[in-house]
Amino acid sequence: MTDRGPSPVRRGLVLEGGGAKGAYAFGCLRVLRNAGITFDAIAGSSVGALNAALWSADRLDAGETFWRSLSLRNICRPRRQFLMYFLLPFHLLSLATDSDLRFQSAKNAVSMLRHRLYWFLVPLFGKVFPLVIVLLIAALFFTPFGEILKSAHDAFSKLWNFLWTAETPVHIPAWQRLGFYLLFASLILFNVGYLFLTVVPTLASLLWRRFRLTLFDTAPLRNAIAHALTKSDLAVPTYVTLAKGELLFDPDEPFMIFSQSALGDPGDPGFWVPSESEIHSPLYERVDQVLQSDRLADLLVASTALPLGLFPSVTLGGQEFVDGGVADNLPVWPLLEIEGCNELWVVRLRPEHENDVVDHWQRVDRQLRLREIAVDEARQMSEAILGKPPYSSLATRSINPPVNVPHRQFPSGVRIVTIAPRKSIGHFFGGMMNFNARYARRLLALGQADAEQVLRTLGLSSTGC
Repeated sequence: MTDRGPSPVRRGLVLEGGGAKGAYAFGCLRVLRNAGITFDAIAGSSVGALNAALWSADRLDAGETFWRSLSLRNICRPRRQFLMYFLLPFHLLSLATDSDLRFQSAKNAVSMLRHRLYWFLVPLFGKVFPLVIVLLIAALFFTPFGEILKSAHDAFSKLWNFLWTAETPVHIPAWQRLGFYLLFASLILFNVGYLFLTVVPTLASLLWRRFRLTLFDTAPLRNAIAHALTKSDLAVPTYVTLAKGELLFDPDEPFMIFSQSALGDPGDPGFWVPSESEIHSPLYERVDQVLQSDRLADLLVASTALPLGLFPSVTLGGQEFVDGGVADNLPVWPLLEIEGCNELWVVRLRPEHENDVVDHWQRVDRQLRLREIAVDEARQMSEAILGKPPYSSLATRSINPPVNVPHRQFPSGVRIVTIAPRKSIGHFFGGMMNFNARYARRLLALGQADAEQVLRTLGLSSTGC
């Protein structure tokens, strides 16, 4: 499996995305380069796109410097607008409402909550109010009831005075005071929570989308990329993954939206209706054909534009793109379907599970085929099957495995070589967002050791094939 002379093998390299965990993949790349292994095509998502460009441009020396001196200020810098930090908690509540469609869905869901609370409180009030009337009438004719009401009135009056003056009424038992506290606390929490759910998500989504606020600015990362890849030619076909939002209707798993027209009757079958939803679809850009260095930097930054209000999206050709890992974090698809590779070397940033690559390719391939189906056609496909057993109930709206747009079989004859950590190397804050030089150096060494172990298993030398 040497790279000397012609070979029938068309070998591709796949680099998974994962933020700061990309140091692990870079450690693997150093070993593969020292072993003399080459690739006919490369694909990467997010930080995998950066490592892919460094490999293809033969700039691993620049990558070594970058990873060994990794710090947050080399990647991004915090934005200093006071309004942004003030709205951060509200933004976290509106993560699912960054598009117009999801924003409308959120408003409809809030309407449903208000409607259900209304129909809960009205019957409750209808039962409590007659009881109060009966007690008042009974108090006029029966002294015991009058005494009970007077005692209750006195207790509430003393509790009210206690809440405002902090003077503890000694003669009220402790258990009674606790009961009143719980009652008042539950009423306050109920009203505040109701108002919070009603106003905050809608308002926050409007403000966040209007002002395009993000926590960080990625100018330092863009400058580092431009500096590392200046006057560099990418030697092999190199694909980076971008993600863009598209309105799609999945006939096997339609997005269920609350219907405003059904507010009058919660039991109406049309209470929830299937609809299209915004799905982030992958777009594979071949960056080795990009001639302008500025556009190359823009594409690589776009592939790493982590959403959720963290990094700003990148506008290219009038369209907004975010982190490619949102749509396809393991870009096997372009190497198989576009480049026709029959051997894949896959560098993972998390422990591998059996059939991970195959299952991932099937999901991405199916999503790309959904883009070719018109919304009206997909709606008809969904209605044709969801009205029939066993897909007639709301609980089985998700058809798995899919029937209308089934999974395709993974291409046969493809050899997969995987390099992956044996255990987790970090999650979101301790891994992906852990931009720390000490952490990066530890992952560089770990990636190097794991890659050398894989090469030994394959009977290859890590110092040249």
